[in-house]
Amino acid sequence: MVIVKKGCCRHIPWFEVTTRVGVFIIGWRKSVISIDWEGTVGTKNAEELFPTEDVTKNGKSIHAWSYAKAKEYVTTIINTK
Repeated sequence: MVIVKKGCCRHIPWFEVTTRVGVFIIGWRKSVISIDWEGTVGTKNAEELFPTEDVTKNGKSIHAWSYAKAKEYVTTIINTK
């Protein structure tokens, strides 16, 4: 499902992605890919999963600087359930 966001990057689509652990909201925010997994069940928060990553982390959300990092983060979140 495509989500319409307000703010700086409203012209770029955001996506609601349903996985086996729950719902992720993923989209571009300025120069980073924002990944939010508040809609998941039984998953850990960003600090627990990515303690050494030097990126913005807050609860169950993290910013990725590339598609490769975004894929790595989502895979880690899903596989650590």
